[in-house]
Amino acid sequence: MCPTPTLLRVLPDRAACRFGIAGAWLTIAGIVVSGPIGLAVVYIVHRPSQWTGAEAFVTDFHPVQAIPFFGGFALILGCLMVMSAISSVANPSQRPRATASIIATAGFVALILFNYVCQTTFIPALVRARDPSLGPIISTFSLQNPRSIAWAIEMWGYACLGAATWFAAVVFDQTRVEQAVSQSPPHLDRGAH
Repeated sequence: MCPTPTLLRVLPDRAACRFGIAGAWLTIAGIVVSGPIGLAVVYIVHRPSQWTGAEAFVTDFHPVQAIPFFGGFALILGCLMVMSAISSVANPSQRPRATASIIATAGFVALILFNYVCQTTFIPALVRARDPSLGPIISTFSLQNPRSIAWAIEMWGYACLGAATWFAAVVFDQTRVEQAVSQSPPHLDRGAH
């Protein structure tokens, strides 16, 4: 059952409501595990050294460094569930933006999932090989490297999630507060609702 009367008006489909709430809880769990808890475990068990190159990274690598990214998988799934639930209850006038939110969410999922698969599976496999010729690949894909393409992928993935959230906001237009929040700033949207 949905917790508030406003949610019941916005999400009349109880299955969608339950699915979205479960997704919200999963997102929160993913944020906590991939953020404060995961990072605390990493820093307590084996604090990674600052990036100086792939060779030093391989020497210093510890499997615990993947824990935050495993929490990220829950965050990805939770966000997908929330956006799907929101989109599924959009009324006909909201469907174009709700559909755009699903497409932007798919971009987020694809980019961030790729990044987290690299961090949890690909990078550890390359490290275990202990082959110096793999250094350029490790440098390119490890988030430990501040110049890695993985950071650009992460940035654009979360930009997609931001766009998805903005597109989905139109569904929340029942109360005055929801209407105010779901409206675009005048310089971004010339009344194209």
